[in-house]
Amino acid sequence: MTLRLPEDIDARAKVLAEREHRSLHSLVVNAVDEYIRRHGDDVIVEQLGRNIVRRYSETLDRLGKS
Repeated sequence: MTLRLPEDIDARAKVLAEREHRSLHSLVVNAVDEYIRRHGDDVIVEQLGRNIVRRYSETLDRLGKS
């Protein structure tokens, strides 16, 4: 995979990686991992919500009319 960062982000990332005595690759891998950990559950919750709506659509319609 080739990753092309905008110049400003690339420059800041290189400074941070150097300050932390890490490679730019390591910094990017950790950033992606953190993003997935923060937002990965959103996908699961969204899928569960769709399943609930599909499974209980009649009940939800009746509740909406009450």
